[in-house]
Amino acid sequence: QVHYDNPNLEAGLKDNSGVRMWLSSDSREHEAGTIQLGDPAVRVSSIAGMKIPPGRSMWEFKCPSSVTQNWHEITVIGSILHMHQIGDMMYLEVKDAAGGVITRPNAVQYFDFAHQDATLVEPFKIRPGDELITRCYYDNTGNKDVAFGLGSEEEMCIDFITYYPYLEPNRDALAATQYCGFVTNGQFTNTE
Repeated sequence: QVHYDNPNLEAGLKDNSGVRMWLSSDSREHEAGTIQLGDPAVRVSSIAGMKIPPGRSMWEFKCPSSVTQNWHEITVIGSILHMHQIGDMMYLEVKDAAGGVITRPNAVQYFDFAHQDATLVEPFKIRPGDELITRCYYDNTGNKDVAFGLGSEEEMCIDFITYYPYLEPNRDALAATQYCGFVTNGQFTNTE
């Protein structure tokens, strides 16, 4: 996925990047899928009218057990914690349905918009009924509120996770909830 940003609206800019793909007619042992947690539709500002005020704040998005109870057990093999320029720290917590134990399988304690990579060190499992909590911390040093949106000058709070196995028989249960958090199937809390 490539994002192009031209905030100064400069004309005549060109890009020569490309994509190389290899195809095979052989089926893979496992198929992978993706899920987006947090505010995957980037709608906190447009629907809830909320913006990030000056100072430090924390925003929490939950994908509740009522959603994941319809999933099959998945193994997360990739996680990209994504914010924009005033993002400060971000993490994912998993509250185990069986015993209520909370783990933090992925975290970025010093977020830098200019250096974004997948940060997951160890694969982990999400089991039916687990609760997923995505927290984003912002440090708005300006004197104006910052809206959530698609532009680089706006903010996001999304955890892009890649998992396996993607199972065709359970496709509908996961596809209907592959975006889980604000607006889509989940819950939201703001702490300023």
